[in-house]
Amino acid sequence: MKKIILFTFLFLCAGRVVPQINTLDREYVPVTAATDVEPLFGLNVNEWTAFRFDRRTASWRAIPFQFDELTDTKRYDRDKDGVTDATDEVTFMPTDTGDKAELWHWIDDPSARSERLELQVTDPLDASKKGWIYLYKNVTHSDELPSYLDFAPGPAGMPAADTIKTTAFKLGHNQNGWIDYMQFAGSGKDIVDRFKLRLKGNGFLTPAYDINEDWVEASTEADAVSYYPGPVRSFHITKAAILLEKLKIPLIPKRSSFEYNYEYTPYSFEIEAQTQIDASLLALFGVKLMRQSLDFNPDAVGMKFYSTSNPEGITIDGVVTPYSDVLNQNDQKNWVLASGNDGAAFLIFDITLMKNSRRRVYFHDQKENSSGDGTASTGDQYSYGDMGVMIEATGDALITNQLTIAFKGYFIDRANADVEYGKQLMEWELNPLIITAARQTYEPGSLVSSRSAPDDFQLHAAFPNPYSIASENGVRLEFSGRVNELYDLVVYNVIGQQVA
Repeated sequence: MKKIILFTFLFLCAGRVVPQINTLDREYVPVTAATDVEPLFGLNVNEWTAFRFDRRTASWRAIPFQFDELTDTKRYDRDKDGVTDATDEVTFMPTDTGDKAELWHWIDDPSARSERLELQVTDPLDASKKGWIYLYKNVTHSDELPSYLDFAPGPAGMPAADTIKTTAFKLGHNQNGWIDYMQFAGSGKDIVDRFKLRLKGNGFLTPAYDINEDWVEASTEADAVSYYPGPVRSFHITKAAILLEKLKIPLIPKRSSFEYNYEYTPYSFEIEAQTQIDASLLALFGVKLMRQSLDFNPDAVGMKFYSTSNPEGITIDGVVTPYSDVLNQNDQKNWVLASGNDGAAFLIFDITLMKNSRRRVYFHDQKENSSGDGTASTGDQYSYGDMGVMIEATGDALITNQLTIAFKGYFIDRANADVEYGKQLMEWELNPLIITAARQTYEPGSLVSSRSAPDDFQLHAAFPNPYSIASENGVRLEFSGRVNELYDLVVYNVIGQQVA
């Protein structure tokens, strides 16, 4: 039997079509995209399960993913309605993406064969790097997926002293919700003293002051801490207050309440606290210095500190070493890195751009009781590789009408990462992966037949050459075999659409 078929306006490849396989090489930074357009807008968040496809084995595997319902300020929405809208996000890890599945490849679950969403993930720095996941609706059977994250609440009377454990690190807070413990997975040792905050100055309303993280007090009420778990990203809110009474100024409140807003992913955490401040009031208080940093303890000795202006690295040993404090004054986000045999701590500081200011790298490595900016020592009273960003006033005071404390850290089980890796991680942060979503329906007619394959089948070269101008009016494709039955020929273009 022999069939000759004529194709009109069909662009065919005479050679073998190269399958679209996963080529993404990013790690650590989650894939996050807004659900503000179709087909991601208006979905019931509890109806969908994510899968990756492996072309080599033609198999599917369920993966961790989630829809996060957020407010318009990108914080967890405590009044969520279970339906995605313009402020919500979909989140998963880039290492969980798989290969592209053709339209005839579906999971083996009849109840989930009404529709699916194909999410193509593309690297904006190299459009040839792609990966895919597929969201299936109303899946009745799938493997139980472990979460990347685990939470241990604080003890009675100290709800803020809780712990987060991920696949890469374990992070603990003191009774006031301040980070004071971190160990890389498998290392068995805590290398962090604490996260530190400084505000220093003097003004018309105040005597000289030195505000630090010890001025923060977490609530001890039963509702002081709210934790919202997810398999890829969790949200953590702690109620606290700044003890303004320490300023000893009449007529001002003794406490100013606020909330820590933490986010956790498998390799990172992020904290943000934001307040609106009248610029004239800030000037009256005369804020002259602001610093955010992470101080290590003696177990970090031997690690190396890096920044863009310290590319060769400085060994952390508790001994003062000269370093470059240069930062790009126009960048709102700046980074520092410390790495060693157990892993790497990569920190990003997002500090409000202010008038009358100069920002610089802060690094203080001195085991004696001291700090590098003249402020009081806190925590264990020592400085081992205390690293971060500091802003100093170039005039009478820092000027801003919004004070944001935003701090993001990656704790990665990657040994001895250097400055080039720090640059790459920051590049990934600033250039997030792009998601393109498409709705696909189940079409039994496009599926591969379950009948036995022919014992002899030949597909001959297209004639004339489909790439030739002369072939624009038609291409002949010839195939033959020894099986005594009719053949069905279904043709797809390179983006998976059936065209014949």
